[in-house]
Amino acid sequence: MQEAYLDIYGVPTRVQTWGRWVEESYTKPEPENIVLCIPGNPGLAFIDTYVPKNARIHFVGHSIGAYIILEILKKSWIRENTDGAYLLFPAIEYMAQTKNGWYMVNVIQYLVRLILLLTWIFTLLPFVLQYLLIKGYIIFYSVLNTHLETIIDFLRPDVLDKVFYLAVDEMYKVKERATNVLLENKRKIKLYYGANDRWSPQKYCKQLKRDIPDIDAEICTRNFEHAFVLRHPEQVAVMVSSWIKH
Repeated sequence: MQEAYLDIYGVPTRVQTWGRWVEESYTKPEPENIVLCIPGNPGLAFIDTYVPKNARIHFVGHSIGAYIILEILKKSWIRENTDGAYLLFPAIEYMAQTKNGWYMVNVIQYLVRLILLLTWIFTLLPFVLQYLLIKGYIIFYSVLNTHLETIIDFLRPDVLDKVFYLAVDEMYKVKERATNVLLENKRKIKLYYGANDRWSPQKYCKQLKRDIPDIDAEICTRNFEHAFVLRHPEQVAVMVSSWIKH
């Protein structure tokens, strides 16, 4: 694995690759197969800059990343080069009307300053105490221990301020489903909804199947949560890799 921060439209963007690094040239005559995991923006800018124009693309998007992929597929050359798009727990319509969305809009956004203050106080604690508190959280909620350092790094006022800004922005921007994009690319797209997802409820999957009966959309039967990376990242990775290979 290779990792670095690249400047995408003036935004330092963390990029990880398996195989060649994005700035290395591809020398083989046959088209390159690329699997792009899109957690959010700036996906399109990255693709325009670093993905070869003859590459065969497989998109994997989670939550708002699924929404970003549908926006990306509006670009003709990307759409033509895409072999598959796998949208996990897709937050692609009316986020503010979901259970978590309602809570974000009507409660959390008014408590952001208080949360940031409490987070600042947390950063003043000795590192050992921070570690023990997060370790207790991980044990209590059965989160994988590999996330411990990431959670500690995440709990910073400057980071959380940007997270809340983007989250609230999504509530107001993600509204109508991009039905035309789904319809045009239905042979390439697979949507995987959670059984008890408070960001993308089952009714959205059922409404989608009603509007596009032959689209590949299913509801999870394996108890994966919306934030599957906390407990089941390997199981979901194996599942998605089997879709791509198929």
